Amino acid sequence: MYGQVWSAWHWVGTFVWRKDYLLFRKMYKVLVLAVALVVCVSAAPADDKGICAGCPEEQVVNEADYLPKLNAIRAQQNSEGSVKKIISHHTQVVAGTKHIFRYETTTGKTCTLSYVEQPWLSKEPQYPKDVCDS
Repeated sequence: MYGQVWSAWHWVGTFVWRKDYLLFRKMYKVLVLAVALVVCVSAAPADDKGICAGCPEEQVVNEADYLPKLNAIRAQQNSEGSVKKIISHHTQVVAGTKHIFRYETTTGKTCTLSYVEQPWLSKEPQYPKDVCDS
């Protein structure tokens, strides 16, 4: 008789243990996902300006590299004067790299020139646009 009672309680205990174990496995999966989420969020770079994919980013002005290219683009568009000083340079990732320059001309105008570099299509700048302030 005692053997039957013990085996019955043993069966109930095993059932409860299995139920708790399955619950623990479900909770464990949720816990692992929560920890992974916290790690991913905390690993993101902490910027004051935040993340802005595709937004123009300011670059260091390197006149030696870009002055000849800007003057060549201006000559193609029959623009008056040449580039005297580059004021700012921004790049933006589009279907290639879009370069946006703000510069002063030898005639005293302030202009904005933009073009897209797509090295897999052409070595020449694509879609040049030059706009000067009046």
